[in-house]
Amino acid sequence: MNTKSLAAVCLLAMLAISCATIDVDFDYDHASDFTTYKTYNWVDGFTTPLETSNPLLHKQIVTLIEEELNRKGYQKSDNPDMAIVYTTTSKEMKEVSTQTTYYAHGYYRGWWYDPMWGAGATTARVDTYTEGTLMIGFFDTETEKLIWRGWATATIRDPRDLDQIGNAIDYMLSKFPPGQ
Repeated sequence: MNTKSLAAVCLLAMLAISCATIDVDFDYDHASDFTTYKTYNWVDGFTTPLETSNPLLHKQIVTLIEEELNRKGYQKSDNPDMAIVYTTTSKEMKEVSTQTTYYAHGYYRGWWYDPMWGAGATTARVDTYTEGTLMIGFFDTETEKLIWRGWATATIRDPRDLDQIGNAIDYMLSKFPPGQ
């Protein structure tokens, strides 16, 4: 295997590993005809917590969503077929892991012989991490009903990591519109 092939395989493996850390799901109104939707805009008057707490990140998320929709052929319009909202949540998670180490004394004569067989110590470790969720919703502007909703959940290492946010948006919107 030449160096370029090896580099490509390593890059694909790293991408696959990074993709595995994002859990994506979606749901939609099965009665909606998604072929009729061609234009979008943001829900008028809806604000997300990021708009005030981190306006730069908010703008970047909006841009990433709009870029992906434009790639799919949707047009931003003042009179849209669909209205979009997004929101984010985060929560602190704890993971507890234990490890037990057994000690044996002397040489092995059978478990019934050594009175210290099975003695040991158990250690516990608590890891704390932040889990973040990005949710995107599409509404039919005529009926004002939710037609599609997607969410991506991942461990947040750096809340400003645009690659992770971009990957979450790409994976989520790869399911939009449903059936395509």
